[in-house]
Amino acid sequence: MDPKLVCKILTSTMEGKTGRGTGYPITPNRIITAAHVVDDAISVEGDDSDADVRHIKISFGDGEEVEGPVAIEWSGTNVGVDVAVLRCQLKAEWQPGHELLTEPPQGVSTWYARCYTGFGKSTRDDGQDAYSGTLVTFRDDAPTVTLECHDGPQLSGQWGGGSGSVAFMNSASLALAVITDYQSGREQPQLIAVPLSYLLKADKTREYFCKAIDFAAYQQREDYRDQCVEMIAGLLNRLSEDLKMQIAEEMNEDFSNGKDTGIVPGGRNCAEQTAAYIVNHLEVMEAAGYLSYRTEYAGEHDAATLHEIVDHLLSLNFAPSAVRRLHAQVIHNRFGFVENEVATRTAAEIIMAGYDRKPAKFVMLPDERRSIQGSPALNAHPAPEQGVSALTVEVTLLLAVRGEMLGLLSETDRVFGRPARAVQRPEVDTIDLGALKQEIQNYAGQLRAALNAFKRGKLRGRRMYCVLTLPEEPEPREFRKRVLRRICEYIPDLVFVEIVEDWSDERKAQYDRDYEVETYVQMRFLSGSQGQTS
Repeated sequence: MDPKLVCKILTSTMEGKTGRGTGYPITPNRIITAAHVVDDAISVEGDDSDADVRHIKISFGDGEEVEGPVAIEWSGTNVGVDVAVLRCQLKAEWQPGHELLTEPPQGVSTWYARCYTGFGKSTRDDGQDAYSGTLVTFRDDAPTVTLECHDGPQLSGQWGGGSGSVAFMNSASLALAVITDYQSGREQPQLIAVPLSYLLKADKTREYFCKAIDFAAYQQREDYRDQCVEMIAGLLNRLSEDLKMQIAEEMNEDFSNGKDTGIVPGGRNCAEQTAAYIVNHLEVMEAAGYLSYRTEYAGEHDAATLHEIVDHLLSLNFAPSAVRRLHAQVIHNRFGFVENEVATRTAAEIIMAGYDRKPAKFVMLPDERRSIQGSPALNAHPAPEQGVSALTVEVTLLLAVRGEMLGLLSETDRVFGRPARAVQRPEVDTIDLGALKQEIQNYAGQLRAALNAFKRGKLRGRRMYCVLTLPEEPEPREFRKRVLRRICEYIPDLVFVEIVEDWSDERKAQYDRDYEVETYVQMRFLSGSQGQTS
């Protein structure tokens, strides 16, 4: 759960009243909430689309509102389920990156939720309050479950506005249920919630709910997760029997948190059980750290195999929100500059590997800096050529596009080990617009050919991406974006990833994680894979 993604929902009703509730982006451009929060919202007159557009305002964080229409994609009211899905166009930073509960949990689980309640409005600066508690096992066909609330509202009136919030479990990375109501318990307050597993599997909700949240696209990612379990199981079987047994035993003893892992050390399906537990239940940093530690005491063959397991885990579970945002942006823009902020080149490589659903690949450059680099990465210049102010805006933009493309061609020469090509630039005062456009078309053709050759090589199926740093000042930054968007119209397969140096409190945790994973990648090179693609 990302607190920045918890949104406030306000509606205008037929009675002239304002309804309020809480929501959360459940999949790209879809927000889930309680049906009773939005069912009474007035329809927008004059809307000629087929969508059920209503007077609904959605705001995040400091009050920034969603632009454009908000439609009710699905409401479960008619089938007795107090859940609704809203469709709207969300900004990149509002796209979700969690998993969805598809099976009821086993045993007692801890849950967490944040919402905009009446209590939070009166006691918190941002109006957002945090609640937590426990949940016991429930059946697959249970339309509602009771969440015991250890830290939450003490009175029913304090809960107003909290309906529609989403409870998360498993270190807040797994969306569990939509909270719809408050009730008093004998010993402590309770919240009533609709499990996502019920919405996804029950006969009366499955078809329409899955269509409303575009569950098919979500499942593509889960298919990749299943593939990773199979691949990692195969890699575990390549380890020495002693090491494979030690990993299985330590999953049970040190990483189970007292729960049944399903792993039988030495059993027939030990590798498959261990792989499933590592992929589905361990945090990526926890798994990478443990396996990297194991390489320090492993033989050469076992160490290389452990590194390969980490490559699959990183691209699967590192920064899933960034990968989902990347997919959403590419689908939405078709062409255009895709912003994807990272702290290191290594993090950029892992995110792009997750986007392509491939294991991460790294190269250590043969220089004294021993710097780690994603093998499919290009470098972009810190600022594009901007031409002369006396020229027209279009010519100035095209000159900058040409300069950027020349830089990218030089980078492809470096990546493929070719001699740098010499290009003669015409004098500015002799620019011919038609000739300039043709020149750019020629460069774009050369770049597309280079990218196609790259994708036919040993990194088949990977996209080439370009790491760059944009100017901080708004005007040159926006100009640079225009240049990159124009380049993407010529070369849609190229994705730009921005290295950022913003050390605000909001982003520091992300950067700490980026540098932590870079440390694990550095370890593999220092332990014997120097100068080689891992």
